[in-house]
This record gives sequence, C-alpha cells and structure tokens, in this order.
Amino acid sequence: MRTKLVSLILVLIFALGLSPVSAQDGEQHTVLFDGFSFSFDAALAANVNIWQYAGDPADRDGLPEHPSRCLCCTTNGRAGKRLRWQRRCLRLQDADLAGYTPYQDELARFQTLLAERPDLTPYMATPENVSDNTLPFLPIFPAAQVIRARVQYVDMPSVSGISFITAYREDAFPFLADGFLYTFQGLSADGAYYVSAVFPLNTVLFPTDMPADFDYDAFVENINAYFAESVAALNRAAPEDFAPSLATLDVVIQSFVFEG
Repeated sequence: MRTKLVSLILVLIFALGLSPVSAQDGEQHTVLFDGFSFSFDAALAANVNIWQYAGDPADRDGLPEHPSRCLCCTTNGRAGKRLRWQRRCLRLQDADLAGYTPYQDELARFQTLLAERPDLTPYMATPENVSDNTLPFLPIFPAAQVIRARVQYVDMPSVSGISFITAYREDAFPFLADGFLYTFQGLSADGAYYVSAVFPLNTVLFPTDMPADFDYDAFVENINAYFAESVAALNRAAPEDFAPSLATLDVVIQSFVFEG
C-alpha cells in the first residue's frame, strides 16, 4: 500500500519531569484527535492545545521544517523550568510530500528499515563520518545526529517503529545533562501514518555546565572515542537516571492508538 507520505507526524515534547504538588502521581491524561489517541502522566505536562498551522512551502529557502497543511498542539510544561523547545505536535491532513524531497527520502529509509528489520546494534557505533550511521528521524533537524543509544524495535497493535536516545549537534563540544532527546519513530499498521514522538531529556550521567578547563583541541582529536563512551554510558544507565524517566516515556509510546 502506498503511504500518504506522512499523513501524521506527532512531535511530543513534554516537560522535564517536574511535578507540582497538585499533580497526582500516576494520574493519566488522554488526548484523542481525528482517530489518533495517546495518554501521558500528569507529571509530564499540564495540558494540550491544538491549532491550525499552515506549514512551510516546499520551495522556501533552506530546509522546510514541516510540510504544509498540518495541525499543531502544545503541551504546557510544569512550572519552574525553562523549556528548550516549544511543545508541539504536527498533523499533516492527507498531505502528500511531493516536493519535500528530504522528507520523502527519510520516509523511504524508515519504511525500508521496518520492512527489513536489520540488527540495530551497528547504529550505536560511532563512525569517522557521523552522517554514515544515522537512524531515520522526522521532522528533519538542521543539525547532525551524532549518536544513538538504547536503540530497539517497538511493536504495538496500531503502530510499529523504533525508539532510541539521540543528540543533534552543530558544534564539537561535550554533551551536557540536557543535551539529549528520546524519540519514537513509527508507522501505523496500515502504513498510512507516520508518528514521531520527541522528548527532551535531562540526565545525571553528564555535567550541567562546561568544565572551566575545557581543552577544545584535545577534545576534537578524541571526539569519536568520546561519542563511543557516551553511548556506552547511556546504554548502561537505569531508566530513572533520566528526567523524565524512560519508563514513563515508554508508557506514553505504548498508549499510541489509531482508531478504526
């Protein structure tokens, strides 16, 4: 079946695990819109807002951030934490991606990955050229996907895909505690819908600030070894070493349902 070339992109970016006193531990919110639903812990976000978004034209200068004709929603983070990105989800209303070549290419890569089901372990390696070993990821970021950790297939009745921790960089500097993303990239069972869920992470595994004695030249000379060590640390970590906990985010992903 020919997919509608991403009829749905859902990008969820929740708060970083901060809970006010009024939030009940484990209390769940459920969002249902146009036949797609998901649930999330009340500690992750306060509410969800949805609005129309015209999107970016395919012929705009530079890379279109999002294809046209979509719906957006924001999830308001809990008070007391500055958020690094606007919380949003994007729904492409029967849009076909003609003209959005990078998105078409990324979708094709992902469809091949899910169809062939290769061993995902090699994707966690760190080649000399970081662009040689990337995993499919939508929406497309204007930066390099430099690492991938905790990569695994995720299969549910409505959606199948992969989840992993990644980092995107435009520079060559050490990772900080808030420099990682946890993502699920998936396709609906009928192949008509693409789902991308993206969650900023904070982790105790990395420092919150750059060291005062940072040596840029020495770091760049050994950057691949640093990437490999970082992936190993992320793979060894417990779910609770991250905020939000990876276990909490897994529950969100497991709640994805396409009705009908």
